[in-house]
Amino acid sequence: TTVAPARVAAPAANGGFERLADVPIYHADALVRRAGALHLTAAAKAANAAGLPAALFDKLGLKDGDAVRVRQGERTVQLPAVRDENLAETVVRVSAATPAGAALGSLSGELVVEKA
Repeated sequence: TTVAPARVAAPAANGGFERLADVPIYHADALVRRAGALHLTAAAKAANAAGLPAALFDKLGLKDGDAVRVRQGERTVQLPAVRDENLAETVVRVSAATPAGAALGSLSGELVVEKA
């Protein structure tokens, strides 16, 4: 017999996406935030992209690195998009402690994402 997959995530209130705001390893404290060499690593560069669930990534017709506009409330940023197979279908990752993360404001809340 086959079992239908359970839906583990509910859409955000208005059909948007919920923000996941991780704190990247090389943005965590004053010492590493100011270490230029650390910001050249792959981990640091990945923190400056919007992680999108596969379904949204495909729906928008994106390729890794394509720009998306992310809006939270009245604030909008433009970021390169990356496909993240590990995200729930209603979650978008925009890291905290980055210029884009700071520009959006609150670490949680509803996001609207569109192709730039």
